[in-house]
Amino acid sequence: MDPLSNPYRPGAGTNPPALIGRNDLIDRFGISMRRTLAGKPGKSMIPIGLRGVGKTVLVNRFVDISANEGFEVVYIEAPERGDFALLLAAKLRRVLLSFQHGPVSRSANKALGVLKSFTLTLPDGASIRVEPEPFIGLADSGMLAEDVTDVLVAAGEAAQSRGQGVLIAVDEIQYLDPRELGAVIVAIHRTTQLDLPVMLVGAGLPQLPGLAGNAKSYAERLFEFPELGPLPQHDTQAALLIPAH
Repeated sequence: MDPLSNPYRPGAGTNPPALIGRNDLIDRFGISMRRTLAGKPGKSMIPIGLRGVGKTVLVNRFVDISANEGFEVVYIEAPERGDFALLLAAKLRRVLLSFQHGPVSRSANKALGVLKSFTLTLPDGASIRVEPEPFIGLADSGMLAEDVTDVLVAAGEAAQSRGQGVLIAVDEIQYLDPRELGAVIVAIHRTTQLDLPVMLVGAGLPQLPGLAGNAKSYAERLFEFPELGPLPQHDTQAALLIPAH
C-alpha cells in the first residue's frame, strides 16, 4: 500500500476515516444536547472503556456536534497534577468573553465577575486576566464544590440569556482527584436542577463509575456511563472496508 495514500490512521484520539458502530450513542447525545438547549437537561454522557476503544474520538464528535448547535465548548484533558480548577477557569474565561459580544451582556459581565472571584481563591489564579471586579459573595468561599457550582451556574445563566449552551468536555476524567470530581458532579447537579443549558461529557477508564459514586452517591442518576468495547464483526469489517473503498 502507498504510505501516502494509506487511509488508516491508528493513533491516540486521531479521527478515523470512518466512525463505525457509534451511531446510537451519537443520536442519544444529540437528543440530550437539544433538550438541554431547550431548558430540559437530562443525564450527561461519559463514555468509559479500556484504552484504544475510541472514547476520545467519540467525545470529539460530541464537541463538534454541540459547537454546530449553539454550544460554547470548554475542552480539558484532565491533568494528573491537580490543576483542574485553574484549567477550568482559564477555558471558561474564553467562553464568557465571547458572551460579552452582542445585545445581552449583563449576565456575561456578572459571570466574568464570579469567575474573577473564583480565580482569586486558586493558586496562580490571579494570573488569569479577567477585567470585571470580583463578584463578592459568589465563588469566593474557598470550598471547591461550592465555588465551581457558582461559576457554572453563572456561566449557564449567561449562555441561557443568549439562547446558547455551555459544554464541559473532560478527557481522561478519571485523573481528577476525589475533591475535583466531587466538585464537578455537584456543579452539574445544580445546573441541571436549575434547567440551565450546561452539559458535561467526558471519557474515562472503566473504574470511573465507581469513582464518581464514591465522590457523590447520586452520580449514577446524573450521568450515563456507556461502555465502549470491541466492535461486533460486521462493524469491524465496515471499519476496514469503507476506508479501503
